[in-house]
Amino acid sequence: MINNKIKTIKTGGFTLVEVIIGVALMLIVFSGIFGAYRLSLKVVGLSKDKVVATAIANSQIEKIRNLPYASVGTLGAVLPQVSGTLDRMATETLDGENFTITTSVEYVIDPADGTGASDPCNWDYKSVSVIVYWSGPYAGSVAISTIVAPKSVVEETQTCLAQPGGVLTVTVFDSHGLIVATPLISIYNIGGSIFYGSATPTTGIYSFPLAAGTYRVVVTKDGYTTARSYGTNEIATPNTLNPTVLVNGNVPISLSIDRVSQVFVTAISPTGQDNFADSFDDQTKLSILSGTRVVSGSLTLAGPPYGGSGFAISNAIAPSNLVSWNSFNFSGNLPPSTGAKYQILYFDGSNWNPVPDLDLGGNSAGFTVSPIDLSGLNISIYSQLKIKSILSSTDSTATPSVLNWQIIWTTNSGVPIPGASFHMQGNINLGKDSSGQYVYKFVNDYVTDGSGQLTLQNIEGDSYNFSPTATSTLTLIGSNPSPQPITVPVNSTVAINLYLRASNTLLVSAQDDQTLAPVFSATAELKNGSGYDKTQYTDQKGQTYFSPLSAGSYTLLIHAGGYNSYSGSVQVSGQSVKLINLHQIQ
Repeated sequence: MINNKIKTIKTGGFTLVEVIIGVALMLIVFSGIFGAYRLSLKVVGLSKDKVVATAIANSQIEKIRNLPYASVGTLGAVLPQVSGTLDRMATETLDGENFTITTSVEYVIDPADGTGASDPCNWDYKSVSVIVYWSGPYAGSVAISTIVAPKSVVEETQTCLAQPGGVLTVTVFDSHGLIVATPLISIYNIGGSIFYGSATPTTGIYSFPLAAGTYRVVVTKDGYTTARSYGTNEIATPNTLNPTVLVNGNVPISLSIDRVSQVFVTAISPTGQDNFADSFDDQTKLSILSGTRVVSGSLTLAGPPYGGSGFAISNAIAPSNLVSWNSFNFSGNLPPSTGAKYQILYFDGSNWNPVPDLDLGGNSAGFTVSPIDLSGLNISIYSQLKIKSILSSTDSTATPSVLNWQIIWTTNSGVPIPGASFHMQGNINLGKDSSGQYVYKFVNDYVTDGSGQLTLQNIEGDSYNFSPTATSTLTLIGSNPSPQPITVPVNSTVAINLYLRASNTLLVSAQDDQTLAPVFSATAELKNGSGYDKTQYTDQKGQTYFSPLSAGSYTLLIHAGGYNSYSGSVQVSGQSVKLINLHQIQ
């Protein structure tokens, strides 16, 4: 019996997804190959151009070495550059590529054979530098340098006769009198518009060959301060006068630089605000519970059943930096047949008793309406307080509840002042003006940022005085460190607090109306009809400080993520405070 098996063959093409994936993989592979190809072209191109440029530079160096010593120099050069027969810049084309050749020749003063009058000619030898540049898609450069020395004393002497001049020896040291290695010493004309040359001596001392004349010397170094000489047209009597070089003379000049420092400045109001708050998440902020309990974020009578009364007393509130008490706030629920009263207690040296009505009217009977003004309490008598709540109910099925309470006070720990302008002046002077007054090296005005702070970089080690700017309405009442002037050591980081007061200010505090927690980074906009409009952000304490202000009425707008916005008016007069309770969006 023969079984015939039939084989079914399925034919078909690729799906669209398969085609897209295949094309993408091919692009990735070929892009890598193309990138490698381009890189190889660049390497080959650079290598070729570099070989050609090196050959050109070597050819120029050999040409210079074969010139008479007197001819080694560039056309029209002035000291410290050497005058000679060479072009400072030339072009050459090889293999279709354009190359630019620059040649620089400078005299070198070697102290080994003396300097100034002890050396008949200070132009001891010549330093030659040749740089060849090329442009195009793979631009680059090659530099080669060499030294060319005279064959005899006669040749050396002839260079001094051909380019007569003198020596300017610059010494760079720090505030301890120690030599600063590798400073950048630059020589300019007295106006600073013509550059004659520079050096970075490892010894911190360098002698420049210069034509007769007066020069400006500038000394810099990364991470260091800057120093320079001055002319009498800038400062009537400068401490460091622009040096004048005479033919065959040797003029010494010393300049001091040092490592820079960093200064963090914070502008702070003389007073701030703090508080004690309890939203009854637990009973850790309560010292006594009698017939009461904490449950589900509220303080209630113990039960059920709830009939009768009970009380609760907070922990002691004893601020260490108290300036004045401000207010007592509370909120709760009172079902029918229930009641809640609040008292403020103080410590009389032996016991905690209610503040007498003479100092806090209505306290003995108990308060039922929030808020309560505490600003009249004498802090020398009432330096610490407690809150007492008395709850009652005549219905065994109902209890009053306290949702939160809070006491707010003013502290001497101020809050940062955004946009505060201040003046900063150092004690190092550059000389005296025509009136005999000192001209100080560091004099600047600054403005703090949105957080009330400012970081100052590259500050010279010195003693500094701070004050409000000439146009500021703020008054500086103190600083930390104190007293002024404040010393900023060399190569240091110093934090400085400036305590500034204005005639009219506004401290805004934003908090959650249920938990009484501060609302961080809320946007607070304060404006009036006279053109004042400023937006700031609350800090981690939920506070922001507007200063200085004019007395009057303002509109305050507050926005915070997850909260309903606030808009209302506020009256500013003196040191004003505004507490805003924000309600979370459900």
